[in-house]
Amino acid sequence: MITIPTATCSNGATNYPTCTLPVTTCSGSTTTSCTISNGTGTQSRTCNSGTWVSSGSCTVSSCNSGYQIYNNACITTTDTTKPVITAFTIPTTSTSLTVSISNLTATDNVGVTGYLLTESSTTPSAGASGWAMQTPSYTFSSSGSKTLYAWAKDAAGNISTSISRTITITLPVVTCSGSTTTSCTISNGSGSQSRTCKQWHLGIIRKL
Repeated sequence: MITIPTATCSNGATNYPTCTLPVTTCSGSTTTSCTISNGTGTQSRTCNSGTWVSSGSCTVSSCNSGYQIYNNACITTTDTTKPVITAFTIPTTSTSLTVSISNLTATDNVGVTGYLLTESSTTPSAGASGWAMQTPSYTFSSSGSKTLYAWAKDAAGNISTSISRTITITLPVVTCSGSTTTSCTISNGSGSQSRTCKQWHLGIIRKL
């Protein structure tokens, strides 16, 4: 007696010889709700053989009353805690008006959103120009002994107490060699013209 093996579908279907798989779909939205502290969030999902599978991160869609969205989280809008500057380092001397900021960091109970450098001890506003997350350098307008103040702010607009550092800027002076007069064009003759030496202070030129 010869036994003939039963033919099967290689794709797992049971309806040999057509071997077609049932079409399985998912009903509903491609997004679903997810847990956000003090608010609501949404998360994308994909259909896998009739079953929804969540994918991606949970994104804040709204915050409860008294909270606002910041860095994909719901933070309190009544935050009154000021950031605290933990480090601020600049050189003590420089031969350039542009000074490198080697270190500027701060901490906050929610998060620091910007830094600002000024030559004034007056507390700046949260909406003042110049706030940035990175401050690699600062450019002074003149040489001499200078005081630089560092500030930090948070999302609620709280401004830190400043930390100041002093620096002495001494710019190199370039002198001129040669005569204080030079020849100039005169029709049918020769002429001379006075000239002055200009000092070059790393980008600032002035007549002497």
